[in-house]
Order: sequence, then structure tokens, then C-alpha cells
Amino acid sequence: MCTNEQNNKIKIILYLILFTCLCIFPVCDRVDMYDIASQKSRTAYAIVSDGVTYTLIIYNENYIKQFTVDSSFTNQPEGISVNAIKKVIAFDNSSYTAFTQTDLVHWINLSTYPSNKNVIGLHNDYIYLTVTALMHLNSTTYMWENLMAASSNAIGIFPGYDGEIYLLDINSGISMTFYKVSDSTLIQITNPITPPPLTGSYLNGYKTDSSFYFWYTGSQNSIFVVQDNTWINYNSNTPIDNGIIDVAVTDNNKIYALSFNTSGIDYYLYYIEQPGSYSQILYIGHNTSVTYFNMEALDNNHIIIATYGLSSGYNGLFIYNTKKNKVEKIITTKDVFALYVPR
Repeated sequence: MCTNEQNNKIKIILYLILFTCLCIFPVCDRVDMYDIASQKSRTAYAIVSDGVTYTLIIYNENYIKQFTVDSSFTNQPEGISVNAIKKVIAFDNSSYTAFTQTDLVHWINLSTYPSNKNVIGLHNDYIYLTVTALMHLNSTTYMWENLMAASSNAIGIFPGYDGEIYLLDINSGISMTFYKVSDSTLIQITNPITPPPLTGSYLNGYKTDSSFYFWYTGSQNSIFVVQDNTWINYNSNTPIDNGIIDVAVTDNNKIYALSFNTSGIDYYLYYIEQPGSYSQILYIGHNTSVTYFNMEALDNNHIIIATYGLSSGYNGLFIYNTKKNKVEKIITTKDVFALYVPR
């Protein structure tokens, strides 16, 4: 039988355990908010607005977190990026870069900004491409600075399944080469090959374990796969409606494309089964002028799609289940200004 002194000691220990758990729980929850999940369940970051207030949304299949921005950005944000240490930045291309604080509510706006909206988080850094250089964010000065020179033939950079960044270099009609961005150097990954015919403007790309993908605006000659130093044009003969808006590639090499039809204008999601073979799988919505479209693969069976400006249909942020062929979750119907999924 325990003495009174022993009972008191046990009570003290139990109170300490309870107090510790209460202290730790919010920390665990906060860590969960920041978690960039494994490739089986990626986390999406989006900035949305109801016309008055901006909100940062963090979505994972296990949770949805929303943080009201304590004050408006200098201008409407045009992009968002997240690095491997879970730091979130937002920016436009003319006046500012905003940095989230620990609570994800307060932001610090600095009058330094990237000149390209395609800013990719790499390890503890952020990278974007100019005409002649790769730029990065100095973590001490918070200034965008030159990281390394790039060829004038550098078309764009894009993420890979392995968390790295890759660069596409095309010397028109002569050669096409892929590089990996490593510290302050570019590592050549592929041998130069003759490039495909291209129409439109470069949009983005992705590297899976086996292949490189990249896509352009345009209805033809806009979606390409490169494997074993051979490229495949997925829409050389049959247009995908009147134009490609964005493309998402899963890690098991499935291709999905957003497109528009000018008789409206109406917007659709397609599954690109093989070169020249496409299936229209979702009517997204309608408007004569849509400000923003973006999408990414969360895993092999889920695509997240962001829109801003649809007068009907799925405006906002929603999840499409490619296995069940349906919209599985509507996260918000508010306009989305920026979407980023660390891959």
C-alpha cells in the first residue's frame, strides 16, 4: 500500500505528464501544418481571396489548414513557393516578396521580387530562371541574387520526383539537353538530341523516375516526353481543343491536361492516354476570361486544380480523383491566386 508521500509523488508525476502532453500537442499540430508529406500524400499550398481577405490554405489528404493573412499583400500575389524546410513565400513580379512567420498568419513584405513566376523550392532555397542566369533567394539578405550563369538557350526549369530541379536547354533546330541544378553548377543529365517541333510558349515540366516531361501552350506540338534520348510528341496531329493551359504528370507517368474551347469559352480536363489519343474526363467550367488556372498531381490518383474567374463550374480549389473519375473534394470556392505543390 502506498504512503501519503508516495501518493503525492505519483500525483505530481501524473500532473507533469499531463502538462507536458498539453504543451507538446500544439507543437505537434504546428509541425503537422508544415509537413511536406511523402510522395504518397503531397501537401498543397494555395493563396485564395474572397475579394477582401487573403487566406493561406494548406491541404493534405489528412487535413485542411487555413490561415487568414493579417494584412493585405502589397499587390495581388502572382505566385507562391515552399522549400524543403517548409518556409512559405508569396510574391508578385513587380514589387515584393512576402515571407510567412512561424504562425503562418503574419507575413513580412520586402521590396525585392523574382522576375519569373515559376519559383521552385530547392532544399533550403528558392530558384527561378532569367534569360541568362539562375537566381536564388539569399537567406541572410533576403535579396534575389545570381546563383549561376545559364545558357541563352535555357528554356525553363521544373521539379522532379526526387525533390531536385532540372533545366531544359533547347538550341532551336540543333540540340536539346537536360541538366540537373546542383549547388552552383549544372550537371548534364542527357546527351544532346535533335529537338522536336515546338509551338507556343514554355509552361513547365516534370521528371519522373524514368522520363522527362515538358509542355508548351498551344493546341499542337505542346506535350512532350523524353526517355532514353528519344522524344515523343503526344499531340503532333490531333489538337487538344483550342489550347493547352496546364499539364500534370503523376509519378507513374500518367498525363493530364487542362484545355479550353473557344466556343464559349469552356474549360476541360483531359487524360492523355497515348500519343494522339485523349479522353475528356471533366467539364471544369465556363467564362470568357479566366485569370488563373493551375494544377498538380498529389499522388498517382489525385489531381489538385486551382481556378480564378470561372462564372460557372468548379471555381476555386478542388481535388479530382482520377481512379474514380470524379471531383472528390471541393476545398474552397473562393478565387485562387497561386498554387504550389512541393514534389
